[in-house]
Amino acid sequence: MAFRSVENDSELMPAGEYEVYVNDCCETSTKNGTDCIEFDFVIRDDIAQQYQKRHKFKRFFRDRETGSWPNDKIGRYANALGIEKGQEFELDDLIGRSAVMVTKHYTTDDGETKDCVFYLKRSDAEPYISDPQPAAYEEEDPDGELPF
Repeated sequence: MAFRSVENDSELMPAGEYEVYVNDCCETSTKNGTDCIEFDFVIRDDIAQQYQKRHKFKRFFRDRETGSWPNDKIGRYANALGIEKGQEFELDDLIGRSAVMVTKHYTTDDGETKDCVFYLKRSDAEPYISDPQPAAYEEEDPDGELPF
């Protein structure tokens, strides 16, 4: 089967607000080996809006002098994702949570215009991913022995 080449225009998302959920959030590293915390947001497809299912990434880096994570920034993201003020959380507690992502444009030193996640705010929409469903397997033998 033959394919046809299509120009990759790396379309900028218009600056604005998008309903998103966290697809993944974890400590990782860049291709160059720099430690980072990466959020993978997905634009919700259950709400009428442009760019449904598009992924948008946001990375946080350690402070160069202290080596610590930007806890305040990450904490503000967590709060926008529904973690109450003062509550402790792990990064994977944020997976599946919804928020409104506000994007803006910026210009790089070489004149290229890019879009970025400017900040998050709480969403008024129903959560995208519901509570986990009970396991399909239920133990029938009260002694805990499996039948096979």
